[in-house]
Amino acid sequence: MNRFRPWIIPAGFGMHIISPPGESASFFIPGVVFAGGAEYRVWKDFYAGVDARYHITGGKKDGINVDGVTAGGYLGIGF
Repeated sequence: MNRFRPWIIPAGFGMHIISPPGESASFFIPGVVFAGGAEYRVWKDFYAGVDARYHITGGKKDGINVDGVTAGGYLGIGF
């Protein structure tokens, strides 16, 4: 079994929640997310990984723009 595993999300449903919502702002903005990343099996079922995601919506809603790129790292347990 390979210790390195890349992955991709060709397109997914994005639920962008604005919290706490203001009096004039909607709190839910639907959109699409595209993502890619990789994880590495460190030991037995313990993994470390990184990912980057591009979020796109239909535009600004109540002056709030949530389009853009996010990136992060994680540690996890496989099962």
